[in-house]
Amino acid sequence: MRVLPATGREWLSLVLFPFKAYTALAYIAVRIWSGYLPPQADYSDGGAVVTLGYLLSFAALCLGGMIQKSLGPRKTYLTTCAFAAADLLFVVLMLPHLAHT
Repeated sequence: MRVLPATGREWLSLVLFPFKAYTALAYIAVRIWSGYLPPQADYSDGGAVVTLGYLLSFAALCLGGMIQKSLGPRKTYLTTCAFAAADLLFVVLMLPHLAHT
């Protein structure tokens, strides 16, 4: 049983995993977080941090997708590109939850 990846493709997948996890989990966290705050609460700083995280994740996933396109099978490249597109989609979907101020 190997704990660490052996090939370059596996290392790239391991490096991209936190960005893919952020894509899925940050939107859920913002939805839960905004549901518990009072309507007049000022949490624009938190929204800026989450949006900045999505943009950073988008950049990392685009770069990783370009590398995967030249190294690996088409499925991994398309999966990474789908996560990058989901980052931009979630930024747009979060705008109403972040604009309560």
